[in-house]
Amino acid sequence: MKILLSCLILLFTQQAFSQSDRYFVNEVLSKSAYVEDFNQLVDSIQTYHPQPYEFISKDSFNQFVNLKKEAITDSTTIGEFSWICNAIASKVGCVHTYTSAGNTLNFSQEMFFPVNVQYVDSRLYIIDTHKPNIELKSGVEILTINGIGVLDLKTKIAAHISSDGHNKKYTDARTDRSFGYFCAYQLNFPKAYEVEILENGIKKEVLLNKELPNNDKNASTSPTENLTFSLKTAESLAIVTIKSFVYYGDQLPVFKSFIDSCFNQIKLHDIENVIIDLRDNGGGDPYCAVHLLQYISEEPFRYYKKGITTYYQDLEAEIVPFKNNFSGKTYVLINSLCSSTTGHLCSILKQNNLGTLIGSETGATYSCNANTINFELINTGINASVATRTYQTDVTGFAKNRGIIPDYQMSKSLDDILDKKDIEIDKVIELIRNE
Repeated sequence: MKILLSCLILLFTQQAFSQSDRYFVNEVLSKSAYVEDFNQLVDSIQTYHPQPYEFISKDSFNQFVNLKKEAITDSTTIGEFSWICNAIASKVGCVHTYTSAGNTLNFSQEMFFPVNVQYVDSRLYIIDTHKPNIELKSGVEILTINGIGVLDLKTKIAAHISSDGHNKKYTDARTDRSFGYFCAYQLNFPKAYEVEILENGIKKEVLLNKELPNNDKNASTSPTENLTFSLKTAESLAIVTIKSFVYYGDQLPVFKSFIDSCFNQIKLHDIENVIIDLRDNGGGDPYCAVHLLQYISEEPFRYYKKGITTYYQDLEAEIVPFKNNFSGKTYVLINSLCSSTTGHLCSILKQNNLGTLIGSETGATYSCNANTINFELINTGINASVATRTYQTDVTGFAKNRGIIPDYQMSKSLDDILDKKDIEIDKVIELIRNE
């Protein structure tokens, strides 16, 4: 399963909206158009989602729906309506049930909060600045943005982010990762951002410049590769980095070939320690997870519970590890952006003691809803996705509203973040040296 790419696309409604139609965020459509789209979204969730009331009662959901519908007026902008749709979808507690207006709204990065920030222990700090906001220093605390306390702002943003079981660790991580985007939505794309900061014990207000950073700086940053491999022979250590399992259909052999090559190199160099870095992996094809498991498992296993799926019945059967599987020490790096299939994989790793898990609680667990239907809301063209089936791994003892807990829980201090320390890798090196 995955978040942004669906296993199944069903066009179950005639769309009146053309993808060439786009609106500015402050444009206003008729209340009747909004209400029709609102009802379409709610009806779709209640009709197609397998467990819409697993994490919220039906009465509470309906009360929330009525409250949000009453908030729609003749002056509601399409940006505000999109944010309302996010809140409705997120109330279900399913990461695969969400809405997105990227296809229908005209907005640019210039509208986003223009400084890189991160929450540390519920306080918001400036992590990186760029021209023209060079008067702000890294490590300075932000107290308010446009008069709203940063903790209140964080809570309000979280209510619009879809997550499995309302996983707070996941919504926190998503907020940090895309704060500029979410802040703009929550504040309804303000014309200016005024922040109150605390620097050297003194409070002061600063009006931020919303110009984009230097384009040359952006151009020098290459995109992160999904699959990488490296060796540290001094520690007899190999690092297999997997940022995504989105290798479906004819792309699956690409993933399998990479994993095969990694473990061939590990065997060739007689490597004793392997790090599997799953941090930020949002999920993908379960066959990728199974192929990886066959290299690090010593005993046969089942991936999915029996009778849970019609699409992956072969993954409900007993799966045999590869004969040339790895028998050394395995360390698995995880964080709160690990979701969907990555949560499934981590539940099996944890259940069967397949390696030492290091990092922070994952954003997903052994159970999630997926197999989404994708559609556009009739009048606004906002994209919506609704999960239609539940998938659970063959494990026991895990909660549906918590992620997989690592054996060594790690959290970065402000100094760690500013110094760009990889504390999870450092922990593995420490463990290896102390053996």
